[in-house]
Amino acid sequence: MNYKNMIKNPTFRIFTSIEALCSGFAGLLAEDSTKKAKQDFYSIALSGGSTPRNVFKHLAVTSDTKIDWNRIHFFWGDERCVPPGSDESNFRMANETLLKHIPVPARNIHRIEGDKDPVAEAQRYDELVRNMLPHKDGIPQFDLFMLGLGEDGHIASIFPDNTRLMNSVKLYAKSQHPESGQLRITATGKLIRNSRQVVFLVTGKQKAEIISRILGKKEGAEKLPASRIYPVKGKLTWMVDIPAIQMLDPGFDEKWKKPLVRK
Repeated sequence: MNYKNMIKNPTFRIFTSIEALCSGFAGLLAEDSTKKAKQDFYSIALSGGSTPRNVFKHLAVTSDTKIDWNRIHFFWGDERCVPPGSDESNFRMANETLLKHIPVPARNIHRIEGDKDPVAEAQRYDELVRNMLPHKDGIPQFDLFMLGLGEDGHIASIFPDNTRLMNSVKLYAKSQHPESGQLRITATGKLIRNSRQVVFLVTGKQKAEIISRILGKKEGAEKLPASRIYPVKGKLTWMVDIPAIQMLDPGFDEKWKKPLVRK
């Protein structure tokens, strides 16, 4: 597939601060979750990372949006193979910063059990998602899939050395960090791309180089996992702050042929 045709009509929202970005995401979630029929639940796959942490903290105390937490079911895009009380657990991060501060029923929280055998747990979570979510073109469909962006271009726990997971027939699979060797469980590209909406949340000057490679469509960028996210039937949104895009060239607007939205 031609790389230029891989990412279809992305939306870019550029914020002047992390706080503004968090507020923007809260507004997006509030608006999008109301589009579902009242009898249906709204599914969101959470991400780990520093920017999602800030978003979660904002959602926990925000008063500028009205979100019906009873309708939202929380899933995870990936998890480290650690106990839920570990400082490295994505579940713990989301629970400490958001979940225990909002009126969400326990039955709406579906954690990946990182303390279990990763192959068996990936299969269990695969089946859970298949059984709970509505299907689009034979594949489960999340309403919203949150993604951070690694400085090496990885997403969830799909790293540049295991991009085969972008095309895996599985929905969740065992993964391994290329440097630490830590085992992880991750959603695969097929599931992520089938989401109704995928939202990248990227902040900070340390992400400027990788952002310039991916969004600037530089040579070799098409091999990075983050460059291979192109929702099949859904919408792709990049929410970034100004430091994260400081290395983009002036022709960025024209390359994407899509107006940028600044706030």
